[in-house]
Amino acid sequence: MNLLTAKQTAFAHHVADGLTASEAYRRAYSGNPNKTTTRREAHQVRHNPAVSALIDELRKEAAALKLVDRTTKRRVLTQIICDRDMDPRIRLEAIKLDNAMTGDNAPVKMEGEITLGTILKEIQSTTGLPSQDAKRC
Repeated sequence: MNLLTAKQTAFAHHVADGLTASEAYRRAYSGNPNKTTTRREAHQVRHNPAVSALIDELRKEAAALKLVDRTTKRRVLTQIICDRDMDPRIRLEAIKLDNAMTGDNAPVKMEGEITLGTILKEIQSTTGLPSQDAKRC
């Protein structure tokens, strides 16, 4: 059995998190300023069979955690938002999260005459707010 050092383990975690091998090496091994040496050493650590196996295992674990898709997340947030018995602060936080997921917190550009009606119409068209006849919570 091939045991990894703390630095090799840290390197594997950094690579599994999406860093390049060179950047992972710099972070795990306290950074070597020489790019050629860093690249060579990073390559050697990356291709150590035990390190590669840990990277693969960490990536599989991360992929398994991402099984909840966007639609499911939005469905859960909608349930929280519509639950009138839920603490209002939690409901507002769910609204903020949903807005961040959909981009509804982005600035809205308006042109022409600005009236309350045009503002509401523009907000509905750009943020995906339900229309007047849509089912509400």
